[in-house]
Amino acid sequence: MTTEERRVLHAIYSTPMPTRLSILGMTGLSNGRTVGALRSLRDKGFIVSYENTRQGHGRPSIIHRISEDAFFAVGVALKMGSCRLVVVSGTGQLLESNLIATDNGIREESELLALLDTIKVSIRQTISRRDPTRCIAVGVSVLGRVDTERGIWLSGLQYGPFRNIPVVSVLEEVGVPLMVEDHARSVAFAELRKRGNGQTENFVLLYLGEGLGSALVLDGKLYRGSHGVAGEIGHVALEGNDKRCVCGDTGCLETVASGSGIRAMVRARIAEGVISILSTRAEGLENITLEAIREAAAVHDRLAEQVLQEAGAALGEACSLVMKMVNPPQILVCGEGTVLGEYLREPMDRRIRERAPYESRLDCLTGFVQYSENDEAVGVALLTINKVLS
Repeated sequence: MTTEERRVLHAIYSTPMPTRLSILGMTGLSNGRTVGALRSLRDKGFIVSYENTRQGHGRPSIIHRISEDAFFAVGVALKMGSCRLVVVSGTGQLLESNLIATDNGIREESELLALLDTIKVSIRQTISRRDPTRCIAVGVSVLGRVDTERGIWLSGLQYGPFRNIPVVSVLEEVGVPLMVEDHARSVAFAELRKRGNGQTENFVLLYLGEGLGSALVLDGKLYRGSHGVAGEIGHVALEGNDKRCVCGDTGCLETVASGSGIRAMVRARIAEGVISILSTRAEGLENITLEAIREAAAVHDRLAEQVLQEAGAALGEACSLVMKMVNPPQILVCGEGTVLGEYLREPMDRRIRERAPYESRLDCLTGFVQYSENDEAVGVALLTINKVLS
């Protein structure tokens, strides 16, 4: 594509109902150049155009859409013990989803690099099987801190004691543009696309997964900070918390309000002698799941209920901090931990009322949004498409 075609295609990708006039406003191109780029993109099969349903008087608007089979991107989400690989079309449709088993016990950098090599093979096989000429980009979403601009996984935190892993360089043999991002921002971008990618969208997404992360969406764009580490809400100290965090500090929010923190609290209290139906689970305490904890809470297991009360309060503390610092109109909670949402909501709301000033929480909507196991991989795939087109 020419530069003008790429700019026009990006405008179409970024706008819910893109017309010639809205594309003109986004690209700054002249009418003649815009019309020429639209015609060329249609001829090449990248877009389709159709008349909008007539409303009122005058001529109906012509809406431009990316073609379903114009191109695709591959998204990869690396989690504890698994790796999700998806294929996403230019229209955002999920075309394929596969799970790649990985080792929970990776502790050496050499083992992580070997895993990335395995993932690279899977990516190349997927692209080859579909159509290499239509693959526009590959995105990788990971746990921990990420410098997206440099393509570096700064630290693995829960995943392992790794620092400065050059993910983009390791995977560059794939042969298409690459991007690495953290789970919170990947999921936030997926949510932004669900909402129509509006340029006026403002919200904070709290990612409740193995850790506790956050993503800031300001005027429809992700804010990453100067080195990509904005939003490390999980590593703010929680008053009265003496638990050691994987980051090396003591008292971090995510030692209580996260999937790993909730499971660790359950294990620790059973080890202290607290009676719970969870202590008899066949899979053993080391393999206890959030679903098992939810099931225990559903039958009023006192340990499960108490742990979720504490986790919900810590989540409310995180919301209160966000309200004080950013004062967003919405705080959304998403991630694997939302399976516990019905038990976290009440203590979360109570802590917000206790700790957030009235003006900070006034008109700020909080809630749990639906989560899918594909969200991180789909989100980072959509992000790579956006980056390449822009």
